[in-house]
Amino acid sequence: MTRAVIAGGGLVGRMAALQLAQTESVTSVEIFDPNPVVSADTNALDVRSTALSAGTLDELARLGISTQQLGAQPISGIHVSASQHFGGLALSADEINQPCFGAVVENQMLLNALSCGIESHASIHASRLEGIDSFTVTEQGVHLKTSSGDAQTAELLVIADGAKSRLLKQAGIEVQKTDYQQVALVFNVALKQPHQGIARERFADGKPLALLPLTQQRYAAVWCVSPDDAAALTALSPELFIERFEAAATLRFGGVEAMGKIASFPVAAQQSQEIFRRGVAVIGNAAHTLHPVAGQGFNLCARDGARLASAMDNFDWHQAYSALAKWEQAVHQDQALVFNACDQLVRTFALSSRVASIARTSAMIALASAPTLRKEFLSRAAGLHPTQQGTLI
Repeated sequence: MTRAVIAGGGLVGRMAALQLAQTESVTSVEIFDPNPVVSADTNALDVRSTALSAGTLDELARLGISTQQLGAQPISGIHVSASQHFGGLALSADEINQPCFGAVVENQMLLNALSCGIESHASIHASRLEGIDSFTVTEQGVHLKTSSGDAQTAELLVIADGAKSRLLKQAGIEVQKTDYQQVALVFNVALKQPHQGIARERFADGKPLALLPLTQQRYAAVWCVSPDDAAALTALSPELFIERFEAAATLRFGGVEAMGKIASFPVAAQQSQEIFRRGVAVIGNAAHTLHPVAGQGFNLCARDGARLASAMDNFDWHQAYSALAKWEQAVHQDQALVFNACDQLVRTFALSSRVASIARTSAMIALASAPTLRKEFLSRAAGLHPTQQGTLI
């Protein structure tokens, strides 16, 4: 008999609620969030989206959420290129006998699907429009204080309240940050030609530009540039901005028909120095925030949640520390590998020396020509590598 409380009702918190509710030991899940996201009608060129790996789509299907329900755009291929370097690397999902590497979904569609799943699950309650202000761990359980002053008790507290987590600060848990001195410009574009489900990663002058295919022949763009360039670009007229964007992205995918609003945020990565205590687990951006270069953040969170649910099998408060220590051990390798891979990818392409250029080209040639290495890379890109599966390993 385990009561779980989730601090944070965003995408990660809601998916974790569904994952935990699948276990026999967790009899009640309650989500606390003082500022829940609500549905909103938005222009198709202003929506925000998330890339889901094939592994994450499988996990959502296990939770009762289909790709069709998400209105997802499958990713059939990935093209990686860089200015002044190798010609490019084209990857196809057919190479690993998969229909797609994953799919891109609008955040609101994903939130709605998760919310519908929660509403149909009798053991999940997501109506608490307040936050968790503090917690203490005792011999009897985790004691919580809500923002309204109520006292709560649970056997599991899941901290999923984001990169600026108040609960981590309250608990004295340190966070290690990496500032990339970049600003991400996030926007959607409508295309003149079909994108054919191809995701593109372009390193223009060392700065990453990711293009994720959306339905209705749109691309979701994440363009990371220096703070000075971000200020200059956002000051341009829409016509001039599109011109600069097309030049950076190259015109292999065709021209831009229209563009939506531009959102911007500083690019930084961070890792919590603790992700568990007795009866407490830290997930989502509170646990780790990645550079957006590869779109792996939510997928890593989904795997963390699946493994956390696995740790709850036959969960007993007296064994709470050992169960979560086993969970931490299971997720550590995956978290470290993904975090370091994203970090090194950005740093490597940012180097401008001839030696770095030769190294990048050699690495791409090796990836293109070595079948074993290529298959390993593709299975990880799809979230289907054995070390990425959701059970405790």
